[in-house]
Amino acid sequence: MASWDKDKFSNDIPSNYFLETRQNGYWRNTYESAQIVEAILPDLLGDKSKVSKPELQLTGDVTKTVTQFPFEMQLAPSQQVEITKTGDFPVYLTSYQRFWNSRPVLKKNDFEISTSFDNGASVKLESGQETMLIARVTVKKDAEYVMINIPVPGGCSYGNKPNNRGIESHREYFRNETTIFCDYLPKGDYTFEIELIARYGGTYTVNPAKVELMYFPIFNANNEIKIIRIK
Repeated sequence: MASWDKDKFSNDIPSNYFLETRQNGYWRNTYESAQIVEAILPDLLGDKSKVSKPELQLTGDVTKTVTQFPFEMQLAPSQQVEITKTGDFPVYLTSYQRFWNSRPVLKKNDFEISTSFDNGASVKLESGQETMLIARVTVKKDAEYVMINIPVPGGCSYGNKPNNRGIESHREYFRNETTIFCDYLPKGDYTFEIELIARYGGTYTVNPAKVELMYFPIFNANNEIKIIRIK
């Protein structure tokens, strides 16, 4: 478990706003970059002759100094770590835990996601039938680097596998799910389609579809578990 003092991770320098609003690590153009650097550099320097790079000090059950970013490490749930940040530039820190949830419940805070089939079937499919698995995503706030995981029923296989549709940056077609990546999704409603063919009869449990921010996965949403029958 990680803990930190909020005051040690923030300061009153207004220039942090401009550093945090860079899109993809830079501003819109060279002129804007020059103007912003000229405006914020005196605040960053203060009485110093040069700005200092960010540094993290980890103490407790783990003792470590971090100067190279990005940085990632794993901790046991019982470990206690205190993190102190120094330097003039902001550092984005995310702490999360992964576990198997055998009874997931519907979650819709920053996003909403639902799935259905285009033929109107909710739980039944005909063997040999082509169908479209449709995921509908509602983005409640503008979001960057969004990842959408859409499980594929066990008795189905893919039809065509198109990629890079409209707002999508990339797709990965795995045996158990399709993963869709989007660099940027403005607030609004979106529809994603996956071409499937129902092949093998039986009853299948389909895990919830999920949408999350890739680099801040604590912002996420999912629908419920579903049972699909193929005959």
